Amino acid sequence: MTPGLEETENLVGQLEGRTYAFFRLPDALDFTFIAQDDAKPDVALTLMAADEVAGYVVAPFHVGPETPVVFIRPDRVLRLTCPRTASRLTVNLRPASGADSWRKAYGESFTPCLNALRSGRFDKLVLSRRADYLPSGALLHPLRLFLTACQAYPHQYVALWSTPVTGCWLTATPEKLLSGSAAGWQTMSLAGTMVWDADSANPDLHAWSAKNRHEQQVVTDYLQEQLAPVASALSIGCPRPVRAAGVAHLRTDIRFTCSPDWTTGRLLERLHPTPAVCGQPRREAGDFLRKTEPHSRRYYAGFSGPLHLEGECALYVSLRCMEIEADAVHCYAGGGLLPDSCEESEWRETQRKLRTMLDLFETP
Repeated sequence: MTPGLEETENLVGQLEGRTYAFFRLPDALDFTFIAQDDAKPDVALTLMAADEVAGYVVAPFHVGPETPVVFIRPDRVLRLTCPRTASRLTVNLRPASGADSWRKAYGESFTPCLNALRSGRFDKLVLSRRADYLPSGALLHPLRLFLTACQAYPHQYVALWSTPVTGCWLTATPEKLLSGSAAGWQTMSLAGTMVWDADSANPDLHAWSAKNRHEQQVVTDYLQEQLAPVASALSIGCPRPVRAAGVAHLRTDIRFTCSPDWTTGRLLERLHPTPAVCGQPRREAGDFLRKTEPHSRRYYAGFSGPLHLEGECALYVSLRCMEIEADAVHCYAGGGLLPDSCEESEWRETQRKLRTMLDLFETP
């Protein structure tokens, strides 16, 4: 018998302070609950550890002592049917600081990024921002937020995880990092952003600016360069527009196979983070962004997903994220910058991306 919503909520209540995750694959009609029998998850300081475990993995943007890779053991695994309806939480979210201070902080990060791009130091940088909100009027209910996101964003990967190491996070992301198994792998190049046009569904690539097309091509080129030396077969599709909540991106699907020596962990080390969330050159861009952004990304722009469950992986980049605390929520968004990027345009793009999480709430 499939547990209902009330039974699931009771189960989560019993796991308060424990380690668990919910995830719903794109276009699926059910979701999965995975949990440990104890609170302490396994952690690692290398993605190579992914070869040794099965369960659910949560990886940060930058692996380090404060943000290790976390593995949730599959002591309990339940597959549950998504409810047909899920009401938004009625919560008043008050910005923790004024909009002017957010805009000023973004500009102070944008300027050094643009200077570094125009000097030729980087081909691309992905600048992120964090918006902090103080909820009032009702208690936050992470499971209901997860179910609301499943209903609101049926074509995106939706996940909620909670561990003592990471805290509680919700993501509704359009970007796959790696899925499949040694029999065949899939990844994607996803970059470039436009406002979603429901009438035309953004079908014409010529409607996309040269900046957007070039931004996406940087990611495709990177993935091809990383995979070509190790793949025994590599198939790269054509870019096409796809919807992600209120925006559209350009997406290129990539399939490949490689020898068994190229394990999940080795592939993750080779791919993450891609220029879709970091920049190019990757290592130098990551170092630069950690010094330039005024916040730590923590698990934003990392990845999460089922790892070696039933022999398969489905790992998605943690975009359109919200970190949920007892008295605050932290929403994250970012955008790719090139030498001809416009600060005001990029700021508006982050505002649109933040709506993915904020629209899960209904303001009283």
